[in-house]
Amino acid sequence: MSPILRKLFLIDVFKYHKLKILLGVVFFAVIFVWIFPFSDLSDFVTDQVATQSRGQVFVQFGDLDIGLFPTLSIKGEDVLVDTAALPTLHIGEIRIWPALSSLLSSAKNPGEIPNFSLSASGLFGGNLTASVDSAKSPNKDIPMKDIEINGSRLNLKNLSRVAALPLKLEGQASMNGAVKLDPQFRLQPEGEMTLTGQNVRIPPGNVPTQMGPLFLPGFSWGQVQLKGRVSGGKFYVEQAVLGRPQDALYLQMKGQIDALMRPQGMSVGGFDLKMDLQINDSLSQELGPFLSFIDRFKRSSGTQSRYVFRAVSNQPGAPPNLLPLSNF
Repeated sequence: MSPILRKLFLIDVFKYHKLKILLGVVFFAVIFVWIFPFSDLSDFVTDQVATQSRGQVFVQFGDLDIGLFPTLSIKGEDVLVDTAALPTLHIGEIRIWPALSSLLSSAKNPGEIPNFSLSASGLFGGNLTASVDSAKSPNKDIPMKDIEINGSRLNLKNLSRVAALPLKLEGQASMNGAVKLDPQFRLQPEGEMTLTGQNVRIPPGNVPTQMGPLFLPGFSWGQVQLKGRVSGGKFYVEQAVLGRPQDALYLQMKGQIDALMRPQGMSVGGFDLKMDLQINDSLSQELGPFLSFIDRFKRSSGTQSRYVFRAVSNQPGAPPNLLPLSNF
């Protein structure tokens, strides 16, 4: 190669000064991270999340840091998340890896959610990983996102509080799911999820009903399994199992629940559920008032009472119709 071309393409510079160039890049990165105004970055991220979610989500960071190696990442500690539909969530530590090409695209389209991956610890007392990526859409005018979530050692007590369940839950759970959705919910989500619980317990207490509070004794199960999917505004319970056949209370359930997703949250409507409930004699005596509603579906099964029936409701909040079921 001619000397002119070597000078033009800086070949000799890279050949004889590689170490200097590398050290220069490293020192630049260190100084950049050192003097970077992270307090302003925290406010920027808070504003961006609020803007992208149309005021539905607000995030605050106790501490925020940025990493450049091996790829760009954002690390937050003592994070608080406020949403319109849920109580405040606390996350001990969260790390986010944004997709640079997606960030550039979302800068041109403020309403677009960028692709990213994240890892969170201390959320619901456990660990959570998630990723957001672009998905194929049946309508080219409606961008869709593929979301994958995996959680482990999640505290059911914290989860039940956030979900505002009428029953208190204790124990741990693991979950994984994948869903395709339109962030603005012009199309209903499509996806599936599984949840497995270990050492699940419901402590004794009163449960609100339309006829007043109903006292329930405590229940405990070594394992709980739930497998379902969402499609067309419905949640399909493909398999739900509480405990084992030898437990004091053993329940199998499947069916469907109307669950329409909107930007404001999920709207639960009617349902059609098939149930196979088995209870031992001692627990049957304690649950006498509750079991009187399903006593006509009772079948003897050794030392246990078995109830096989169908619960159907077409109107939210209305008592379900209980129907006989020949086979589960």
